[in-house]
Amino acid sequence: HIEITANFVMGEDLPAGHIPALVKHAGEALRQTIGKGCIYISPLKGSRNRKEMLDTFRGIKHKSRLETLLYLIQRL
Repeated sequence: HIEITANFVMGEDLPAGHIPALVKHAGEALRQTIGKGCIYISPLKGSRNRKEMLDTFRGIKHKSRLETLLYLIQRL
């Protein structure tokens, strides 16, 4: 009966283990897919390869057990 919402960032200057840890938590934190809550992921400004970043986002979204949305907090 609890709704979970989380905000995360992704970008080239973050530690190498950032995305794998995010994928692990998004995919394994819950035992099953639920209809409440969501994860917002915001790409950091200055990323050079936007296509690769979108592919990374899609991979996270595919593995997540919560609805996962792209959130543009900064203009890319």
